[in-house]
Amino acid sequence: MLAWPHVSQPGCHIEFAQSPRDDLRDILDWYASQDVPQVGRRIVAVEYHRQRPGYWGTRG
Repeated sequence: MLAWPHVSQPGCHIEFAQSPRDDLRDILDWYASQDVPQVGRRIVAVEYHRQRPGYWGTRG
């Protein structure tokens, strides 16, 4: 677990998700709130594919 659950700077606030799945859901939600849900879906699809075993030439 991270020691700092969030980071704040003037004009910027970052919170760390509890899991990668939460991160991906947050990405989907944010792009949907910007009226471009298809962008979020493409980014999440690419990241999901990239994390699958075998993507980096290894077998999982």
